[in-house]
Amino acid sequence: MAKISLILPVYNKAPFLKRCFDSLVAQTEQDFQCIVVDDGSTDGSAKICQDYCKRYGWEYYRIKHSGVSEARNLGISKAKNKYLAFLDADDSFVPEAIDVMTRITRHEFNVYQFGQKRWKFGSNTYVTDSITKGFYELTGNMPRRWAMVWNKIYKRSFIKTHNIKFIKGMQFGEDEMFNVR
Repeated sequence: MAKISLILPVYNKAPFLKRCFDSLVAQTEQDFQCIVVDDGSTDGSAKICQDYCKRYGWEYYRIKHSGVSEARNLGISKAKNKYLAFLDADDSFVPEAIDVMTRITRHEFNVYQFGQKRWKFGSNTYVTDSITKGFYELTGNMPRRWAMVWNKIYKRSFIKTHNIKFIKGMQFGEDEMFNVR
């Protein structure tokens, strides 16, 4: 049984969607729930989303433009698997991402954070951010990358038990507030 429910909010990201979706098609582990939530795109994103979802059996939901928080909250409500993961429409996963996430779930953490590769703007090189193993305290010394949701997996039961949601209407920093909660 799939262990990961991947939530992908989309709003006017047509130029990036092929790269993003192709990274999901290329996953070495294909047993995951993919939930695409179109937040009322007007740039052709809806058609691209619908085409990929139909072709690969992913779930597609379209809502009136309400912001990334509402799109992610809808995704959480539709998730069926033990762990939640997030991907932004202008990002992509390395081919082993879902496989690594699935293998990590055997450790039963409520939240697990991964390292990341970030492409340097305007170049063909990337910077690797590694994660120090262990537990973090919410202090002023937290590394900035802890704030994002797209480099973590969350135990769905933990999110539901504590009623953790993205703040409606919040367009910037919503992922940081989600993690603080």
